[in-house]
Amino acid sequence: MIDNVESRISTKLYDKPTILSVVTTSKCNLDCSFCGGAYYMNREDSSRAFQRERILELLQENPAIKEIHWTGGEPLLVQRKIEDFVNELKVSHPHLEHHLYTNGLKLRKSHLTLLKDFEHVFVSIDGYKRSERPFMRFIEEDSHEALEALYELDNFQTWAVITRDQLADKRWYEDIVDLHRAMYHYRPRAFSLMFDAQMPKPLSPDHIMNFVYGYLKIQENMERLNVQTGESCGVSVSKIFENECNVCSEELYLNADGTEHQLQNAPAILNGGCNQLACSIGVGAYEYIKRVIYAERKRISKDEQ
Repeated sequence: MIDNVESRISTKLYDKPTILSVVTTSKCNLDCSFCGGAYYMNREDSSRAFQRERILELLQENPAIKEIHWTGGEPLLVQRKIEDFVNELKVSHPHLEHHLYTNGLKLRKSHLTLLKDFEHVFVSIDGYKRSERPFMRFIEEDSHEALEALYELDNFQTWAVITRDQLADKRWYEDIVDLHRAMYHYRPRAFSLMFDAQMPKPLSPDHIMNFVYGYLKIQENMERLNVQTGESCGVSVSKIFENECNVCSEELYLNADGTEHQLQNAPAILNGGCNQLACSIGVGAYEYIKRVIYAERKRISKDEQ
C-alpha cells in the first residue's frame, strides 16, 4: 500500500489552510534526536483557556479547515484538555476530522472512548529494540496497558522514522521486520516508513541501495504475514508520491506557546512527488526510490489479480 495524493502543485503560500495542527503541549516523555518537538521542550505552554479560544477563532477565520491534527510534545500528557476540546468541537464543528499523533507510551484503557473518536491515531514506533522509540520500550517501562489499549483500537497505524545513520547498516531492516512481527496481531491499519526530515545531508548511493534492499525485505515479510493470517495490512513509505504535490502550506500550526506559523512550500524541483522530501534526501535518491516502490506496487497488484 502506497500513499497517494491528488495531482496538484503550488509555489505560492495557501491563504486558506485546510489543516490545523494544534501543538497541545511542549512537554514530551521522550527526547528523540530527529524530532522537531525538541524545539518546543524549553518553551512554556499557553493556558487551556487561551488555546481553546484561539482554536475557535482560527476555525472561524479559516472555514476551509477540514482536519485538526493533535500533536505535541506528547499530546496524551494533556489528555483531559484534548478530550474537552474534541468533545466540544464534535458538537460545534461536526464536519472536522480529528487525527492524533502519539508515541503511544501514555495510552491507557481509560482513554479508549476518546481514542475511538479520532478518525486516525498515528503511533510512532521506529523499530523493535534498536531505535530511539522501540517496541521493547513498552515492555521495559511496564507500559503493558498501552499495548492493551492499542489492541482495542481499529483506527490506528504505526509510523517509523528512518535516519541516515540507520541506513549505513546493510541490515537496518531486520529491526523493522521484528517490529512488524511483534505488532501484527494488534491489527494496525498500516505500517508506514518515514525518512528523517532533519537529515544533515542527502542520502549517498550506499544509503539508497541499503534502503531499497531493506524495503523489499520488509515488503516480503509483510506479504508472508498476510498470507499466514488472511489479512491485508500494507507497508507504505510516507511522502513518496507518484503525482505532483507541493501543498505543505495548507497546514496552519497553533504552537503550544501560543505562537502560530503556516508552513512554506518547498522549491518546485520535481515533475512528480514530494518536493519537501526530495530536498531532504536528494532529488536523485527520491526519484530512484520512487521508481522502485512503484514497480513493487505494480508487482503486488498483479499478483493479487
